[in-house]
Amino acid sequence: LDDITGIALHHTGMVGDQSAESIAIYHITSNALVIGGAPGIAYHWLIHPDGSAEETQPLTTMSYHVSGRNRELVGVCIVGDFTIRPPTQEAIASVRGAIRWIGLKLGRQVPVKGHKDWALPEHYTLCPGIAARWI
Repeated sequence: LDDITGIALHHTGMVGDQSAESIAIYHITSNALVIGGAPGIAYHWLIHPDGSAEETQPLTTMSYHVSGRNRELVGVCIVGDFTIRPPTQEAIASVRGAIRWIGLKLGRQVPVKGHKDWALPEHYTLCPGIAARWI
């Protein structure tokens, strides 16, 4: 936990709700060719459009969500595609709750930025979408 320096916000990039299990299967199979396979879902928290939230893995688990920075960042993902339309108000409220919870677990507040803001130059991305201006 001492190594964590920030929280990276993501979107799934797909319209409609998705389960943590379906996202994990996608991450395992799509990353198999790129990095030899991911062990599971790439995020520590998953936030659904209705505001329901689930911790998908402990903060002490390194996940694969920001290439080159995974040891230092916690991944929070909002289900949906925010390239045009922003997240629901319920999802935004849940993200804020998850951020508070993470701060309590860490015993300190850490910066919160979009994936694109944490990404190294060679791993450019627009995630979590240009409509996620609430970050």
